[in-house]
Amino acid sequence: MEDEKFIRQVQILADEWDKAEEWVKDGEHHSGRVIIPAINELRYAGRRLIDAFASHKRGDDPQTRLHLQAVKDDLNKARHDVVDAIFTENSDQAGEWRDDIGQGVLQEHFPKYGELFALIKDMSDKISTARKNRDQRDEIYSKLFKKLPDLIELCNELRESVGAILENKKKKEEAQEEMKRNFRIAQIKSNVLIVIATISVLIAVASWLYR
Repeated sequence: MEDEKFIRQVQILADEWDKAEEWVKDGEHHSGRVIIPAINELRYAGRRLIDAFASHKRGDDPQTRLHLQAVKDDLNKARHDVVDAIFTENSDQAGEWRDDIGQGVLQEHFPKYGELFALIKDMSDKISTARKNRDQRDEIYSKLFKKLPDLIELCNELRESVGAILENKKKKEEAQEEMKRNFRIAQIKSNVLIVIATISVLIAVASWLYR
């Protein structure tokens, strides 16, 4: 492979690298956490790129092409991992809240329930389609990446609603416990009064009988 052609391909991959890195940084910004799988793919791409330079220097064109293709594949995987990681984390959490609290309660307290779970289903379907269609995969994931801010925002709003629901539930449980406590105390007082009244009656009867 001629040096000029090799350098052109490396420059194209450099642009792809910048794009993948941008996805990773944006994903970390939106999700507030480090996306390890995507970072690992960038690391693999870097290793492959070094291998490509080494094989090109040896004049091994077939191996050079394989390494360059591997770099491209790893960069694509890094972008896909950003989407997969953020989608899985948020969709799984939303599903857990729905299962734990109940769909009806969430719908009552979270007006955007339908919007959120419709988005989750749409993204899940698209991810399944992307995994089955390699030719469309990058295009589909690019569209999915643009939906991540909406997904994260809706899940954050759901988190606030869940917090309010759990807080209200806690207050109701505490109020119920207080009512039960007061009822038990009232029962004890009532029983004591009954005992006192019974004793008083017995004393009165005994006094009348033995006067």
